[in-house]
Formats: sequence, structure tokens, C-alpha cells
Amino acid sequence: MSPVIAISSRAVTTADFQEFIGTRSVQRGWDALFSLWIVWSVTWLLRLYFSHSTKDGKDDKGDNDSKDGKDGDETSKDKRCRKAKRLKRVHKKVTHLLLGLLTALTFNSLAHGSTDAVQILSWVYFGVGLSWVHSLAWASKGGRPIFRLVGGIVQTGILLAIFILAIICRKKND
Repeated sequence: MSPVIAISSRAVTTADFQEFIGTRSVQRGWDALFSLWIVWSVTWLLRLYFSHSTKDGKDDKGDNDSKDGKDGDETSKDKRCRKAKRLKRVHKKVTHLLLGLLTALTFNSLAHGSTDAVQILSWVYFGVGLSWVHSLAWASKGGRPIFRLVGGIVQTGILLAIFILAIICRKKND
């Protein structure tokens, strides 16, 4: 006899949970989270590189004085500082996206919620989030407020849809 996990009012065996997690569409939904984690890791590494190169007192190429007495590589240092600030903003957004999707997929998995719909919504969330992060990376000051508002509403709507599907499908299974 397999161990029993108590979720809400019904008892779920670990075999039932393993069968749900073993569903291909559930695994593909978690693949979207893994892909988002890879994006988070890359932004973290880039952020570390650019923040380290901007904290040094001198540039990698040494001290090159220009004719007016200023550091000749000051513009490259300024560019790296701007890149570091953008990467910090992008990394923070990817972190929020990652935690949101992790929470929604965990809730759906523990509730034995929807499978195919959550897989599709997970990949839509990943695609919309990636395009939003891309626009943040290229915007000079974080993008226009209306784009941030619309992006936030879309992202929150997708996460709410995953939560609602998990609750609805759980009630159907009871």
C-alpha cells in the first residue's frame, strides 16, 4: 500500500501524484519553468560580470589619457555602468517571473489541476515574459509606464488563469 498525502478533504496516494506528474503535458509545463530558470541564470552571470567590471577603479585596458586630460575610456566605463543597471533591472524582472511561474506550477501540481491548459499557459507566460524582458533590456529607463502596466496585467492574468484552472480541475476530480 502506498503512503497517503492529505490534500484538502480527499486523500491522495503518492501513486496518484506520480501518475499526475508523469503526464507529458505536466512535464512540458515544468520545462517552461526550467527554460525560464536558464534565462535567469544567464542574466545573473551577465549581471555579475558587468557589475564587477564597473566597480574596479580602472578600466581593463589601463589608464589612457586623452588630449583634454580626461580618461580616454570613460565612455566605455559609462556604457558598462548603464549595462549593469539594465541587467540589474532585467534580472529582477526575470526573478519575479520565475517565482510567479514556480508558485503557479507548484499549486497546480499539488492540486492535481489541469494538464494541457496549464502547459500551454506556461509556455505563453514564458514567451510573453521573455518579450517583456527583452523590451526592458533595450529600453533606456525601464520602458514606458503603459507598457509596464500592460505587461504586468498580462503576466498576472496568465498566472491567475493557472491558479483558477488548478482549482476548477481539482473540484472536478473530487
